[in-house]
Amino acid sequence: MRFQFKDTFFKIVGLNSISMLLKILMGLVSTKLVSFYLGVQGINTLEFFRNFTTASNAVAQGGIQNGIIKNFALSSDKQQNQRILTTSVVLMWAITFIIAFFIFLFRSLIQNYLFQSDEFENLILLYLLFLPFIAIQTVTLGYLQGKQFFKKVILINCLGYLLNIILAFLLIINGGLKGAMLQIIITPFFIAFLSVFAVRKSLKGYAIFSLKYFDKGIAKNFLDFSLMNVCSSLLTPVSFILIRSFIVNHLDTTEAGIWSSVVRLSGFYMLFISSLCSLYFFPKLSKDLKPNGQKKVVTEYFVKFVPIVLVGLLFCFILQKYIVLFVYNEDFLAITEVFYLQLVADLIKTCSLIFGYFFVVHQKTRYFIFFEFISTGLYIGLSFIFISTYGLKGSYFALIASLLVYLFITAVGFKKLNV
Repeated sequence: MRFQFKDTFFKIVGLNSISMLLKILMGLVSTKLVSFYLGVQGINTLEFFRNFTTASNAVAQGGIQNGIIKNFALSSDKQQNQRILTTSVVLMWAITFIIAFFIFLFRSLIQNYLFQSDEFENLILLYLLFLPFIAIQTVTLGYLQGKQFFKKVILINCLGYLLNIILAFLLIINGGLKGAMLQIIITPFFIAFLSVFAVRKSLKGYAIFSLKYFDKGIAKNFLDFSLMNVCSSLLTPVSFILIRSFIVNHLDTTEAGIWSSVVRLSGFYMLFISSLCSLYFFPKLSKDLKPNGQKKVVTEYFVKFVPIVLVGLLFCFILQKYIVLFVYNEDFLAITEVFYLQLVADLIKTCSLIFGYFFVVHQKTRYFIFFEFISTGLYIGLSFIFISTYGLKGSYFALIASLLVYLFITAVGFKKLNV
């Protein structure tokens, strides 16, 4: 019998893989150029800036991106779509301007903490000008994901990554570290432009900025998602900043650069994992909230997806030396001494992701935030202890321990609450 490729999951995996390969290529080009032109310490400085913008973007989004996806997924009429659209845009722009104001006010303090210098002030100011495009990008992509226009989302991402590859060559070669930072700053503008172009027909006739469509009920619903997503999105980069600073102060900047490089390397393949969860599994969990429906999605995740991830991580372990040389250069081979620990941590993290999405979908805000604080607090606290004892490897021991705890408590929570 001839095999017919009808499984939606594997179709999405195939399409998403193309998108992620382009994003990984974009990251590889950027990282290769940065490692060549800036070295280990340059990457360390760039990652400080990346963590800062990631945290700021998360707050500017208001943490409502998953709420947007869920509400659009459940909405079936134009009036409700209009209310969701207006409410999300107004909320996000209001939050964006508040965040931009505080960053502007405390920009000197931020620069001194991150860079011990004020030479990047113009870039921070430029970042604030581009910050509103985050709202446009989030709302339009949230609409497409909620309505399950998977191909459009993937196409937007692919085009965005191709543009970024071009920008990497132009900006990093000509601008060095500041060029790399500029690439991070202007990316949301291109994604926002492509997203608006993709939804122009679907949302034609909608009054986006008409306050009469602002819905307090939807805004209140977004609040739960806001608390959960801001908590999650903010804690990760903040923990990275704290741990990286601890490594700099207690080991040296080279070790911190190695640690940053491993985080960056991990980010390449975790993009595939997190993007597929957001693109495919989260909307599916949102569509069927009954216990049996939730169990089916979780089972599909572990039966179909986790084995793919496991095989991929094994290949990364076997080929780690060649991967490091391909992505970076000989100066970064010390990565291989700790990379296997990062792979173990990422497998555990993959197993726990689906349970985290369960709490988001069901808006179990208190549980979600409590679990996030437990996991992140353990990671930071154990890192401070283990780095002092085991050196750089201690940070990975701390990461694995915190993720195991998170996996256990979220799995138990899923079993008890999914009834």
